[in-house]
This record gives sequence, structure tokens and C-alpha cells, in this order.
Amino acid sequence: MQGPPLAGRYDMGAICLQEHSDKLQILVNDALEKGAEIVVRGSFGHLGEGAVDQFYPPTVLVNVDHTMKLMQEEVAGLFFHSISLWT
Repeated sequence: MQGPPLAGRYDMGAICLQEHSDKLQILVNDALEKGAEIVVRGSFGHLGEGAVDQFYPPTVLVNVDHTMKLMQEEVAGLFFHSISLWT
């Protein structure tokens, strides 16, 4: 579960900058537009009062290929993507 790290009860903390969260969404949108699918997406749970908007849910994508920005750019987020080695 994601949340403020000082609370001491969360597995994952925030992304360091709000811009990173926005960038992750752009990469996911690009992949989805090119045929990828989200098979599992985590949730934030209750972030609590004073939590910043710097969280992105853990996400598993399939049908990913090298035409997608997600595969071409450095991704600093909680992603797992699967590429088929055999077609």
C-alpha cells in the first residue's frame, strides 16, 4: 500500500516529483493507444490528510513492444511490463 513514509505503515512511498507522476501517466497512455493492456493496477488506499499528489499505482502492462515510449524512455515508477519473445 502507498502512503506517506513517516506514517510507518506503508510499503511504498511517494514519487519524488509531481512531474514524474504526470510523465508516468503519459507513458501509460501512449502504450495503451498502441495496443498495450493493463492487467493489474494497484490502489493508493487511504493517503490521509496532508498527503501530496505524488503517487502512482503499481501497474502491470501486457502486449508491450518497442514502439511504445514506455520501452524507450527511463521509467521511474512501479511498472512491470511483459514482452513476448515468441510470436
